Parts: sequence; C-alpha cells; structure tokens
Amino acid sequence: MNPEDFESQLRQQSLRSLPSEWRRVILATAAKNVRSTAAAPVPQRSGLGGLAALFWPHPGAWAGLAATWVAIAALNHASANQEPVAVAKNGPPTSPALILVLREQQQELLRLVMPQESEAVEPPSGFMPRPRGSRTGSFAWV
Repeated sequence: MNPEDFESQLRQQSLRSLPSEWRRVILATAAKNVRSTAAAPVPQRSGLGGLAALFWPHPGAWAGLAATWVAIAALNHASANQEPVAVAKNGPPTSPALILVLREQQQELLRLVMPQESEAVEPPSGFMPRPRGSRTGSFAWV
C-alpha cells in the first residue's frame, strides 16, 4: 500500500469523539501536573545574567566540582614552587659503583644501537621448484 492510498483511506473514515469519562480523567491529570509544575520554585535571575539558572538543577554537584578544581589549582601551585635543581642537589651522593654500572649500561646500549659490520652474504642459489607429482607430460582434455 503506497502512502497516497493510505491517506485517502484515512480521509474516508469518520472521526469519533473520545468517551466523556476519558476526557474528564485526561483533563484532571493535566490540571494536576500544571499545579505541581507551577509550585516548583524557580530561581530568580541575578545580576550574573542567568548563571543561577545554569547551576539550579544540581547545585551540590557544581559546588563539589568547583571545590575539586580549587584543590587541584592549589596543589599545582604548591608543587610549582620547588625548583628541580634544589631537589636534585638534596639527593644522596652518587656512589662510584653506581657510576661504573651506568657507564657499562651506556656502552652496552651503544653496542646494540651502532650498526655492526657483517660478512658478505652469498645470494641464494637459483632454486627451481620441481613438480611434486609423478605424472609428466601434457594433459589431454576429454
């Protein structure tokens, strides 16, 4: 059925009215919902241009988020005041054994990274694959 046939069939049908008790129930429910929505407090617009309306749905969540950002900023500022050079100078002195181990590791790393001279590799021999079956000759199509 194409849309034009469906629409013409709908036009031919007569409209029925709703039962009166349905109408009464629907209107009573709608009026009740209008009263409950009107009773909800609406935040007043402040001088901040409706910023309170943005925060109104969950003010506790927004306050928690703001407190978290303030704590992050305070920790970032507190840790930025320490200079890395001062922290490195206050560390324990380096032992000679540690210096020796670090030099050995550096030499091993250079040995692994640097290209090594290898012997000349012979090119592969000219390998020609042979037939695996025992049948030789041409195929005859039947």
